Amino acid sequence: MRYRILIVDDEVRIVQNLKQIMDDAFDDGIEIRTATSGPECLRIFWEWKFDLLITDIRMPGIDGIELVKGIRESNETLKIIVISAYEDFEYARTLLPFGIVDYLVKPIGVDRILHLVNKIMQDSYEVRVRPSNASDDAAEKYNIKTIISDAKLYIQQNKYISISLVDVAEDLHVSKSYLSATFKQETGENITNYINDIKLKEAKKLLLKTDSTINEISEKLGYNTPKYFIERFSKSTGITPAKYRNLLHKKI
Repeated sequence: MRYRILIVDDEVRIVQNLKQIMDDAFDDGIEIRTATSGPECLRIFWEWKFDLLITDIRMPGIDGIELVKGIRESNETLKIIVISAYEDFEYARTLLPFGIVDYLVKPIGVDRILHLVNKIMQDSYEVRVRPSNASDDAAEKYNIKTIISDAKLYIQQNKYISISLVDVAEDLHVSKSYLSATFKQETGENITNYINDIKLKEAKKLLLKTDSTINEISEKLGYNTPKYFIERFSKSTGITPAKYRNLLHKKI
């Protein structure tokens, strides 16, 4: 049975381009329907049983959150990708309870959308061959926990270079809004602060175990300037790196 996708956007060009791109990439493995308004989306949605919805969240005449909420309530297993012309962390976080897979900001890269859709289709196949008593909610939670785990691993492995939310999101093939909102919801911590905490923990080890200068440690950990490193360290600990080192050596 072919994988059924519904693409919704009030910009006809975007709908046509997405459909053409996916038709070419997945050939006979998918069946795509399109809509250019909220009412048309709902009409088509009730006619077919879809596996994936790709929808603009801000269209004239309809509230995007209410649209996603209504569709989710009627289909708990549907995968949903939200697209928007705006990078909006708070909006993305509002959508998380409805189990969206990702929040993509226009313009959407071809490789990005194809990679994401392909992964969703593969995951869907794995779910379909699971024992029937396996929980879809558990699978969704597992997917989110995997994203968080992979994000933490990437940050840990790249603590010696300058990285940001954008770098982590690109490595995981998710939008920065979705990653930021998901990370905050699952860990209670801002991902940018988490990156800084990992770097500062390593800085403390280097201050204790090595004779490296402050400038050398700053460079080793990928800070743009020693001044910025000192500012971040002082804000976190209340003292400068030099004073921190002196205190450690006195205690030892």
